[in-house]
Amino acid sequence: KIFNPFDCKHHHHINDLNMLNDVIHLSSHTYCDKNKTFIKKGAISKLNSSLQAVVVNTKTVHPHSVCFFNERLYLCSSGLASIFSIDTLDNSTQLEYKGTNAYIRGLIVTKLYFYFGMSITKSRSESKFYNLESGILQFNRKTGEVKRIKIPDIYDSVYAIVSVNLF
Repeated sequence: KIFNPFDCKHHHHINDLNMLNDVIHLSSHTYCDKNKTFIKKGAISKLNSSLQAVVVNTKTVHPHSVCFFNERLYLCSSGLASIFSIDTLDNSTQLEYKGTNAYIRGLIVTKLYFYFGMSITKSRSESKFYNLESGILQFNRKTGEVKRIKIPDIYDSVYAIVSVNLF
């Protein structure tokens, strides 16, 4: 059986699932509206009790790495090289970080830092970015200082960061 949270016949690129207060949130590169119209735009959705998606935010491009910190939902908008946060009560959106020339994915949020992965994008023909470095970035949320944590050259993409205990 195929599970489609948008209850349509289209294929949707679902990236992440995460839960806050017994509500599952998901990120997707596309979605369908109530009329089953395919919309090629990133979305953050909540799953209702029937596991059908209710879109709550469409302000991102290629959303990845949904996580929660202090009741806010945070995510990487890879297509915009940005990090956004969403207030889970009113769905208002705030830009938290804006980078350039890189897909960013894999996000951990702490009180002082964002840790996220930066991926090489030279070989991706659909990419508007040209980035020859990969690694993990540590962004100081108070000062704006960015520190790159180098990873071995053999790894050119970061999709998830499991722990910040090593940093």
